[in-house]
Amino acid sequence: MPGVRHHNYIDALRVQIPMTAICSVYAGVFAVIAFGLARGAGSWLVNPAICWLGKVSFSAYLWHFAVLSLAAPTIGSFPGTLAYLIAVTIVLTITLVTSTVTYLCIERPMIRAGSKLATRLRHGLSGSSGMQHPAGPTLPDGSGR
Repeated sequence: MPGVRHHNYIDALRVQIPMTAICSVYAGVFAVIAFGLARGAGSWLVNPAICWLGKVSFSAYLWHFAVLSLAAPTIGSFPGTLAYLIAVTIVLTITLVTSTVTYLCIERPMIRAGSKLATRLRHGLSGSSGMQHPAGPTLPDGSGR
């Protein structure tokens, strides 16, 4: 739009730091976290919020592209850092809500259906049709009762 100044917040937040320094910091943080988890210090990571985030993460990965595409023109026009952070918070909220609905309505039912199908196929391939012998179940000693 003429007369409207667009500000690229990504460029404004980017700091010129050598790549080796960035990689060193990430490697150090990763090493500390990995060492802590190996020693059992990661119990704070096992909580309902983190477990829920792990369950909806695949849906969030799929949805965030669509949400960002729809929101990008709006986010770029927010003047000021606070407005930008509010817009990002709204985008994250929409992504997480959409991901949760997708997980509950699509992923979880499909996971259950896949488990049932796998169980049926496993029993079908092992020679058991899931039906009992006409005389009833056989006990380990070979008797019927």
